[in-house]
Amino acid sequence: MRYISCLMNTEFAMARRLLLLLICFCVRSVQAQQPQKAAVVLPVQLLRFQRLTSREIWADAHERNNVQTSDRRFVGFSGERMDSTAFGKVYGRATPVLLYRTTRADSVWTAINLVLPDYASHEVRGPLQWENEGYRKIDIFRIDTVNLDHRGEAEVLVGVVMDCCGNTSHTEHFAVNIIDVNGAPKSLLSALIETRDVGYSSDSGFTTQYEMRNIKMTSELLVSRIKTNRYGQKSLLTLLKSGRYCYRDGHLVWVGK
Repeated sequence: MRYISCLMNTEFAMARRLLLLLICFCVRSVQAQQPQKAAVVLPVQLLRFQRLTSREIWADAHERNNVQTSDRRFVGFSGERMDSTAFGKVYGRATPVLLYRTTRADSVWTAINLVLPDYASHEVRGPLQWENEGYRKIDIFRIDTVNLDHRGEAEVLVGVVMDCCGNTSHTEHFAVNIIDVNGAPKSLLSALIETRDVGYSSDSGFTTQYEMRNIKMTSELLVSRIKTNRYGQKSLLTLLKSGRYCYRDGHLVWVGK
């Protein structure tokens, strides 16, 4: 009897193992047949740039609006007087420029033309025209540096704002550029992140319509969801999946919420 009992226990254990193996095989087969979600990888764009000396840049620096980081190696010019011989014009209009040098003592700078984004949708408005003349004014309001891939030079986040003032309205557009300055400069992201329209009428007084999202760099790039009071309209902001992005193999890659 003891022999028969041991034999039955052995057969039961083997049957249970076979059943577990069969279940694992079935689960893996189903997973293999399911379509895999494509990774969200942001495109990269090479940027126009030129090398300039400090003498060429600061010949009339008092006439340009500038912002610089604490280490004095990154300086942003808003685009005023960009028709000068040093900077020239891009696509026929003034364009903000980021200046970068490798050390504080370096007298040669890399002048990088920023990429200014369009609206995501033209359903409500036409193309977004970034201009630094007349009633429109472009400023660089923010420069942050974080080494996202922990290699070489830190990546740079540049914030740009354009104010458009009218008699009874005021519109603001906020955009960011994230730039890798290692080697030939390239744009990792150019995004419109906020629009704000303030209007006035004698009937309703002041009214504000807005769309906004936050983008910041820590050890990763963090993209928030959009907040808006423009209900029932297509978003004007650059299409981005909210969540966390890592810098891998030369691209920003979405890695989760």
